[in-house]
Amino acid sequence: MKLTRKRTVIALLCIFVLCALLLFILQSRLERIAPRLLADTIPRHIRLDYEELNINVLTGSLGLKELTVDILDRHTLEPCGSVTIESLRMKGLSYWKYFINNYRIDSSASREIIPFTYENISLSLRQFYTELGAYETLTIDSLKLENKVLVVNQLALKTRYAKKELSARIGVERDHTTLEIPGLRLIDPQLEFRDSLFLIAADAAFLDRPYLEIYRDKLVADDPKPKKMYSRMLRELPFRLNIPKLDIHKGHVGYEELVDPEARAGRITFTNLNARLLNVSNTYKAPEKTEISASALFMDSAKVKLQWSFDVNNPEEFFIAKGSFSDFNAASANSFLESNMRLRVAGQVNSMYFTISGNRAQATGDMKMKYRNFDFVILKEDRSGINKLLTALGRIFVKQNRNTETPGYRDGRIEAERDATKSFFNYLWLNVRSGITNTLTGDGKKD
Repeated sequence: MKLTRKRTVIALLCIFVLCALLLFILQSRLERIAPRLLADTIPRHIRLDYEELNINVLTGSLGLKELTVDILDRHTLEPCGSVTIESLRMKGLSYWKYFINNYRIDSSASREIIPFTYENISLSLRQFYTELGAYETLTIDSLKLENKVLVVNQLALKTRYAKKELSARIGVERDHTTLEIPGLRLIDPQLEFRDSLFLIAADAAFLDRPYLEIYRDKLVADDPKPKKMYSRMLRELPFRLNIPKLDIHKGHVGYEELVDPEARAGRITFTNLNARLLNVSNTYKAPEKTEISASALFMDSAKVKLQWSFDVNNPEEFFIAKGSFSDFNAASANSFLESNMRLRVAGQVNSMYFTISGNRAQATGDMKMKYRNFDFVILKEDRSGINKLLTALGRIFVKQNRNTETPGYRDGRIEAERDATKSFFNYLWLNVRSGITNTLTGDGKKD
């Protein structure tokens, strides 16, 4: 009996020693071949450098420290971006399959952008920084993916140069941008690779208090390149995107434009911006459309609403936009109008409604306005005083709210042609300006 027990103990001890020896051999071998394994499995358009690599066969973990990832264009191999990570740790890796199957990566797998599969990912990241081309940077204070919810705190995309320095560095106009998003959430984010394209998707997205400031120096030469409509931008993304719902809560948008070196930049703002975007996607089929509904305060006073829809699959870029202004004190826009249009206005716009339908070239629509005591003056070239002649001529054509078809309202017609070298919002402004001009100077009745 004692002999049997002794033999059992010896056998168990031998098994333990053999297992420990096997683990030591496997660990040593994996530590030797891991650098080559990483180099062989990473696609040629991604370069990976690191200071330290730690592997544990028993727990199936891999850790990298002082990691730098350079991303290159898949075709030209030109640099596209770079990411620096202080430390990266992965768990649940199956090293046993490597030893059982010689862990070979076949030719089809090596061509994939992501040469591995994954599920139930948990990820945390702090103090992320990367450069987005020659002019912008992206920073993230913290990011956490857990239970299929991605939470991003303090995301910031900013132009790295001051406004004057940026203008000195560029040959054609480029916006000086500051975008800050204190909180961003993606519900069930998905990253897949299908039919030679990435798919980036989420069930829903939420942006809390995004803050966007844009400054444009119009003294820099215009960029003559054609600008894409938003439907075309989505359609021609180099990846597939599918976010069925995106909500924006209490956002801020400020826009400044400098047109005269002797004058201050004109400024307009939209505050308390709330919006819902449906089908932010280039994967849906007809009759689905991308739909946007938004409300905000213009210049901290006037209530603004906008509904806008388009079909990403329509090559003519057809869209419909409906909007309204109410309780608008016209003088609140003078800081922008005086600097940019040499125009100073007064009066109250009680309400204004417009409907615009158009495509990538032209648009038409209708406008209805109710206003009182509207007046304006046209300033001299140097803005030192009033150009009395032009002001008098202009006032001849402006009508007050009399002889209207609908009591209290004047109706107008919208007609505008798009300048393809400018943005969609310039196009929208041309339509609104056309409607305001026709409403103020026409007969005030519907056609």
